[in-house]
Amino acid sequence: MTGAMISVAFTHLAIVLGVALTAAALVWVLQQRRSPQSALAWILFIVTVPYLGVPLFYALGVRKRGTRYDYIAFAPETDPPVPPVGDLDEMFRRLHLPAARPGHRMALETDPKAARDTLHRFVTEARTSLDIVLYRLDPDPFTEAFMADLDAALARGVKVRMILDHMGTIIQRPRAALKSFTEAGGELRMFSPFPKFLSSGRLNLRNHRKMVIMDGQAVWSGGRNVGLTYLGDPNDPATWRDLSYTIEGP
Repeated sequence: MTGAMISVAFTHLAIVLGVALTAAALVWVLQQRRSPQSALAWILFIVTVPYLGVPLFYALGVRKRGTRYDYIAFAPETDPPVPPVGDLDEMFRRLHLPAARPGHRMALETDPKAARDTLHRFVTEARTSLDIVLYRLDPDPFTEAFMADLDAALARGVKVRMILDHMGTIIQRPRAALKSFTEAGGELRMFSPFPKFLSSGRLNLRNHRKMVIMDGQAVWSGGRNVGLTYLGDPNDPATWRDLSYTIEGP
């Protein structure tokens, strides 16, 4: 077989493969639950610039994972029914969520110091468990102190589990502190780690949740990750303005 024939065969194979991938991408777009605007944008991108649109669609346009687990099923109400305490409670009940209960407390933290104090209190007062989910864990003095508090919690018998997003921490993270954490018995997992995403095709499926749960009875959450960027001096221009909140209850 001459070089010209090999070139023609290779070109033919590339065209067939490209058409097949393009057709599959278009069918996939139409089968997904997208807004009409989003679906039309992807279709136009794939059709007009297939050499760029098709690879980007498979890398970024694939929707999130399907449900792998059963939805949460709340136990049936056993207490006598009580009237809704407000419009929000009434809306939640119509969505088949549990009714409001007394004894719960919620605090909104607009100031980084309040958020820092809550995190410190959660970690130092935890008796049985700490479950932590973050997108970023910045390598700075505040994070080092936070990780040292986690090591102390492990030393007194608290079960500590942490999930970090791999993309959010792949370049910068407190590596020595995390090594100390795992050596002390802490459980650490990376969400959608590299290069696993290559086999799943879900590069854009990231975990942006920020949450610390203490003893299953109190939660700190919101928009703040752990680090001085989010929890530093509010007068420092480098500190982001963000919100977090705390919910505690039986």
